[in-house]
Amino acid sequence: MQSIAQDSAEPRRGVPAWLGFPVDWIVDNPNLEGFFARAVWLVIPLQYYVLTRFPNGFGLDDYTPSAVMALASIVALLAASCVLAFVFGWSERKHDRNTKEPYTAQVRIWAITLIVTWAATLALLALSYAIGLRLGLDADVVGHMLCQKLDCQHGYPTFEVPTIFSYATYSCLALAIIVGAARLTRKRSSRPNENKSTLTGPNVLVVLVVVTALMTLLHGISTLPHHAR
Repeated sequence: MQSIAQDSAEPRRGVPAWLGFPVDWIVDNPNLEGFFARAVWLVIPLQYYVLTRFPNGFGLDDYTPSAVMALASIVALLAASCVLAFVFGWSERKHDRNTKEPYTAQVRIWAITLIVTWAATLALLALSYAIGLRLGLDADVVGHMLCQKLDCQHGYPTFEVPTIFSYATYSCLALAIIVGAARLTRKRSSRPNENKSTLTGPNVLVVLVVVTALMTLLHGISTLPHHAR
C-alpha cells in the first residue's frame, strides 16, 4: 500500500466532507498506513475462518477452495477499485475540467478504502460467528436474527435478502467505527501536520454498497455447490 498524499494535492470534488471515507487519516500517518498495509494479510485467515463457519459451506479441511476464495476477494476488490476509479474519475472530469488527479492515485484511494473496509467488515463478521458459536447458533448473530424474522428458505448465506441485510449491517458498522476512530484521533491531535493532504475519500454510501455486494456475491458463490446437492 503506497503513500498517495503527494499524488493527490487536490481534494476530491462532488463528495461532502462528512460523507467521505477518511483516507487522508490513513495516508497522512506513515505508521498507520503501514499498519493497515500489514493488516491486509489478516484478510486471508479471517476469510478462511468465515468460509468454514457456513453450515452449507466449506469444511475445515477444504484448504484449497477456501484459500482460492480468500485470494479471489482481494482480486475482486482491486478490480472494483480500478473500475470505480475510472467511473468516478470520468464523472469528476466531466463536471470539472480542471481536475488533474491521476488515475493511478484514484485507484490507490479506492483500493485503500475498499480493502480497509472489507477487512473491518470481515473482522466483525468473524467475531459475530465466534459469539454465535458460543451461543450455540449455526450462523452469525445478525444473520441468525434476520433468518428468524425473514425465513432463510435456501440457507445462509445466499444471494437473498437476509444475507444482503446482514452484510450491509456489518459493513455499515465497520464504516462507522473507521470514521469514528478517524474523527476521534483528529480531535485529540493538537499539533498541525504541515504535510497533511487535502484528500476527501470516496462516498461511504458507495463503499457500503460495493462491499456489501461483493461479500454477498463471493460468500453466496461459496455455498452454491452445496445447494446443488
